[in-house]
Amino acid sequence: MRRLSNDTITLFLGEVICRGLGFLATRHLATILGTSGFGIITIGLSVLSYVVLFSDLGISMLSLRELSKLYDKRLCTLQEVLVAKLISTVIFLLISLLLINVFVKDQIVREVTLNYLFCVFPFMILIEWVYLANRKVTILIISRVITSILYCFLVFRIKNITQIKEVPLIYFIALLSGAIILCLVYFSTNNSKINFKITLNKLKLILRNSIPIGIGGMFAQGIQLFPPIVLGIYVTKESAGLFGAASKIIFLLLVIDRIFAQIFIPRISEVWSKDISKAKILLSKSLKIVVGISVLIPIIVIPISEIIMRIVFNKDYLNASTTLAILTLFVSTTLINSFYSLSLVAINKGDEYLKVSVVSGLISIALISLGASNYGLLGVSISVVISELFMMLYARMKFVKIVYS
Repeated sequence: MRRLSNDTITLFLGEVICRGLGFLATRHLATILGTSGFGIITIGLSVLSYVVLFSDLGISMLSLRELSKLYDKRLCTLQEVLVAKLISTVIFLLISLLLINVFVKDQIVREVTLNYLFCVFPFMILIEWVYLANRKVTILIISRVITSILYCFLVFRIKNITQIKEVPLIYFIALLSGAIILCLVYFSTNNSKINFKITLNKLKLILRNSIPIGIGGMFAQGIQLFPPIVLGIYVTKESAGLFGAASKIIFLLLVIDRIFAQIFIPRISEVWSKDISKAKILLSKSLKIVVGISVLIPIIVIPISEIIMRIVFNKDYLNASTTLAILTLFVSTTLINSFYSLSLVAINKGDEYLKVSVVSGLISIALISLGASNYGLLGVSISVVISELFMMLYARMKFVKIVYS
């Protein structure tokens, strides 16, 4: 338990530093590029995130769960995981390049998005899940901090909107530096070599177990990633930029959710595989903490949302203050939803997680699209909260039925 607390503190401090540096970079880009240029960057990053989710296919989360178990109970090895990720990454990158060239008509949006897509390769070898599974968070945090420092330093070299195409390259360089550090440290300290051989049966086994988690993640993350894209389609790039600015504040608040996920899955998976009764006690205690934090956040942030936007961004982004206030409720709902959804993954109920995510994701796509086409930025903001609330309630129903029935 003491080690768990130390890991949590280390991850929290690291995340605060990284997100703080990332936020400085974001603020600089938002100021230099304006709402339209920042909207293009936000759209490009959203598309990249979708491609990363598709190319990963849930393999990373599966590996995080499996590597937390005793060696003889593991489904796959690190080397097999990397080969599987390489195959899926190449396939989905090629598909994405084709689709964007065909369907994205705006030249600058297309070029920036295409440049972002090549960041899938650093993501492919970003073996953070190995360190999380083995609870070696110090090296992990060091790599993240180095990545954030490099990204922040290079972003501040962007001086005007004519350099917008350089932003994806900067992102690529920063990501690659962190990925290389993690790989070098792991393979040098473990005397491991990558064996680029995997049997077809093993690949099928990995994908059969990872795809339900991956598809679930795609739909779950879609609630966060879809809005900038749909705003760019139905409304304007400026509205996508306003949503992007507000969402950056939200992502700072969601540092709690990210740390919770990184600690929670391996811990619950480990305890559940050994003692289900003890795991249920741990789940109950965790839920109380999550609910307490979820109630506190909107109480603090909503009354000062306009002040936050005025201080952090320039006057061009003041119209995003209402969006920030609404999305604060999304943070609260997401924290509780993560508890229920990640619990399903941790206890090997990936199929149930898939059902929850697909149904909720389809509903969110419909709601967000309707919100954007009829009510613009305000409609999208409200739809995001409603979608996450539905997913949370559906996940809770599955969780209670499986764990306590």
